[in-house]
Amino acid sequence: DIAAGETENAIELEVRSDTGGILTREGGEALEALTYLVNRMTNKGAQDAKRVVIEAEGYRSDRVSSLERLALTMAEKVRTSGKPVTLDPMNSYDRRIIHVTLESITDVATESEGSGSLKRLVIRPASH
Repeated sequence: DIAAGETENAIELEVRSDTGGILTREGGEALEALTYLVNRMTNKGAQDAKRVVIEAEGYRSDRVSSLERLALTMAEKVRTSGKPVTLDPMNSYDRRIIHVTLESITDVATESEGSGSLKRLVIRPASH
């Protein structure tokens, strides 16, 4: 079963299945691939494109919580050491969660580095 909803910025789909675990195995690679394909298909040539977010078995919400904790932990590490921290490569959705989580913290800044779909995110002391 698929439940659909819509917010101002996104179309949200929740997959409910006895075999939903297929989407969340291997770090959610299948879920990410499905999300990417659905976004490409639904937003092709659209001027007012909305991001499609697909949830399966709470995986995405658990991932968001985990990334928010990581962001705050790494921001504290940057504050304490005064040195930048570079995170492992991640997709744009995950990077966005880190950026948004830390945007209100004024003594650190974030930036994405690299090319392609998997870029590294750097958390560094903010320059005053």
